Amino acid sequence: MITSSSNQLAKRMRALQQRKERLSERSFVVEGILPVWRAIEQGADIDIVVVAPELLRSEQARDLLDLRTRQGLPVATVSAAVFTQVAERDNPSGLAAIVRMSQVELGDLTIGPSSVFTALVEPANPGNVGTIVRTIDATGGAGLILIGGGTDPYHPTAVKASMGTIFTVPVVHVRRWETVREWSKEQRLQVITTSAHAALDHWNAPILVPGVVLFGNEGEGLPKEIVAESDLAVSIPMARGGSLNLGVAAAVLLYEIRRQTLQR
Repeated sequence: MITSSSNQLAKRMRALQQRKERLSERSFVVEGILPVWRAIEQGADIDIVVVAPELLRSEQARDLLDLRTRQGLPVATVSAAVFTQVAERDNPSGLAAIVRMSQVELGDLTIGPSSVFTALVEPANPGNVGTIVRTIDATGGAGLILIGGGTDPYHPTAVKASMGTIFTVPVVHVRRWETVREWSKEQRLQVITTSAHAALDHWNAPILVPGVVLFGNEGEGLPKEIVAESDLAVSIPMARGGSLNLGVAAAVLLYEIRRQTLQR
């Protein structure tokens, strides 16, 4: 059992809280029973599972972990004190893992007749990114495309907010909007943008699938040129004006697209 916070594994877990280290290692930390189990079940490239037996109270998780360990899953045991020091969560569950990032390109994405991709242009809030990944999973979305800079989908807050769906939803990073625009044309995807100034609301817009739905930065929204180049711009009506949180706006529109698709 590792009992020292100066152990190399503990140092590594703390270092992976920084984006620079995550990009250098191409690895990130996932924490919690459900997220770790989703990583295992989805066949994620797990470097090592970290468990604190004093904190892991779920008998089912203990039994499954014991089974997977016998099957060759690499596991390191640490004390409750060490785990608490490296954990991002309050009242940690005692289960975490270091996972290698998947390498997914636009060309790797599977496109079917009802595929809906979500694209975010330079999102700033990692919690929103994780929430949107979770919503994509819930609505049967085909993947997340991150355009330009912005936050890291493997930021601890994003991973936590995704609740393990980061392992079920393909995530692609693309530097330029033009790349997504050309890919969408080649694949005959309808490009749908969101704008407060759009003439059509999301209930009455002729949304078609397969398609790509774009959302802008939390503070600035989508650039005007992207809205102008889209096939369809829609608004989400507000009873009293104002605006929606990015994660909420994405959920409203993605569920409306799913409703329309299922009714056809």
